[in-house]
Amino acid sequence: MKIGDAPPTNTDELRFFGLDTRTPYISKFDSEDAGKIAYYRLRWVNPKGKPGPWSDIVNAPIMP
Repeated sequence: MKIGDAPPTNTDELRFFGLDTRTPYISKFDSEDAGKIAYYRLRWVNPKGKPGPWSDIVNAPIMP
């Protein structure tokens, strides 16, 4: 995940955000990030811990 105005241009700009086993996943952010854009790349990991391919980059506004 990356928070900012411009989408990441490479994976080095992304940081690990979390694991989830159920949907929906609700992200919590600091209040100073309200109005910014969060960029994500996601992938499934099977029960044996083997990761699948990365998704395309998706984004969502951070709500206050």
